[in-house]
Amino acid sequence: MSGSDVDAADPIPIPDSAGEDIPPASLGNPDAVTAVTDPEADHRRGMDRTKLKFAIAFSSVSAAGAVVLGIIEYFTPGFGEKSDGALGATGDVLKLLATTSLGFVFGRTLSNGDS
Repeated sequence: MSGSDVDAADPIPIPDSAGEDIPPASLGNPDAVTAVTDPEADHRRGMDRTKLKFAIAFSSVSAAGAVVLGIIEYFTPGFGEKSDGALGATGDVLKLLATTSLGFVFGRTLSNGDS
């Protein structure tokens, strides 16, 4: 098999004198080789991303619940008084939860990578 018989789609053969692995995308440039990722750091980043997504979803749901309770209290003013203020207290708890989870989100995103 001569050099003209080799298809362009065939992989580049590895020379016998190769001293290190160079990915095909680097085309022989050793500076283009990417560093091996740390699985533990990848897992930590994934968990941080999951925590942030949950905190954002939790604060959104809490804020939406507080808004819904505020609308109910606005359109039915007697309902809040009949339930001994439980509707207003529930709204306050939802506001507290929403602001706490927003504090977590802002604290994690603005921390400059410190854990």
